[in-house]
Amino acid sequence: MNETLSDQIQLLKFVFKSREDVFAIRWEKGNKNGYKPCYSYDPYMYRFHKMKGGTFQNYTDVNVASLAKQENSLLSRYRKIIALRNSESVLQYGEYEQLDFSNDCISFTRTYEGDSIKCVFNFGQSQKNVALQSNEKILLGKTPVTSNGYLIYRK
Repeated sequence: MNETLSDQIQLLKFVFKSREDVFAIRWEKGNKNGYKPCYSYDPYMYRFHKMKGGTFQNYTDVNVASLAKQENSLLSRYRKIIALRNSESVLQYGEYEQLDFSNDCISFTRTYEGDSIKCVFNFGQSQKNVALQSNEKILLGKTPVTSNGYLIYRK
């Protein structure tokens, strides 16, 4: 890698910078637990909406119910990625290989029992081209990888 440790740290800080409209909620179910994203809303505006006869289902400000219906919302993206992880043993148990931080992208391959999945996350301002071989299959995302987009494919 040509990047210094300082460059890599700056990239990770950029990638994981916080957002004010999203926060994590802890969940527990049986012996499993974790965190999930949730959007904040103004409780005073919601109370005003209810006073006018509205319900949570028809509340138009940002909420989980409206985000679940939006194809490109952060909630929908998380759900797709989590579903893929839960369905692929490679993503659950695989070894990390070819970890790379370059050109505002993070990419890695996970390998398990002869199966490999490559993940590419673009945090840059411009799209990135990824050349796929004819035997490689896209599981999530698309190519070229758009700004703040991702591509996950089976090798």
